[in-house]
Amino acid sequence: MAPEFKGIGVAQKRRRWLVIGFVLISMVSLLGFSVAPFLPNLFDQSASVASTPQNTPADLQADLKAQERGYELVIQREPDNRTALEGLVRTRAQLGNFQGLVEPLQQLVKLSPQEPGYAVLLAQAQLRLGDQEAAASTYRDVLTRSPGEPDALNGLVGLLLQQNKPEAAVGLLQDTLKVANQQTTPAVPPPPGQAPLQPQPINKADVQWLLGNVYAAQQRYPEALQVYDQILNRDKNDFRPLVGKALVLREQGKAAESQALFDSAVALAPAAAKDQIKQLATPPAAPPATPAPSTTPPAAAPQSPAAMPPAATSPATTP
Repeated sequence: MAPEFKGIGVAQKRRRWLVIGFVLISMVSLLGFSVAPFLPNLFDQSASVASTPQNTPADLQADLKAQERGYELVIQREPDNRTALEGLVRTRAQLGNFQGLVEPLQQLVKLSPQEPGYAVLLAQAQLRLGDQEAAASTYRDVLTRSPGEPDALNGLVGLLLQQNKPEAAVGLLQDTLKVANQQTTPAVPPPPGQAPLQPQPINKADVQWLLGNVYAAQQRYPEALQVYDQILNRDKNDFRPLVGKALVLREQGKAAESQALFDSAVALAPAAAKDQIKQLATPPAAPPATPAPSTTPPAAAPQSPAAMPPAATSPATTP
């Protein structure tokens, strides 16, 4: 049974763990996964082209529109030009035209099914447009061809949690671990004329890390701790399960043990993750306590001077 915390309801605790879970899941990317060379800036609308002190926002917008038109002209002549398709995707993302990303990304997925990064970017664009079902379908297509593909698995688990479907996330991760334990990854035959997608070996530690976080988000703390320990038994230098265990122990009121694990995780983590772990190590502020209703009648409010009767004065005496 999950411990009780004064001033924090069950729903509040679960929401807090879901938020923490998203942060933890995002740390998978710190291990060096990359879906495409242009992914880091794809959805960064602050990125600009030909930026100079003289450029105004209107100038930058015009530059981007000109680049977009150039890429479109190339694609009209060469529909399968990958460089132009990538450039069009990047430019439209900087313009904030996420609807315009879908078609070129779909073409890139068709041209290069062996590169799951394009499909992951397509799913991200679909999420930007609010089409969660299409995004989930895109992620699942990748995982059907390559179970355990880290970016797709990470994205789909995050989406399922966002949809409040933790059991579906658990089932997905458990099925992925079964495939990993068989040490084979089934491949779906590619369409005629296309090269087969070569699935990469599934990293069990990455999958277990996600599974432990989902368990923790559901307050299934014993199962979460068991999964984190399984990771540590194989690799004592993996900082991620230390972070997960530290958060669980803090929720269980074991502050000293929790802080020790946070300290160990910071020592083992790469520089890019240290600040994030330190932020997680800071206990969340407790919500203000709701005062219990008082049974004592409130004291009478003091009267204003004008409402008070004049003070009695003693009669003047004559010397």
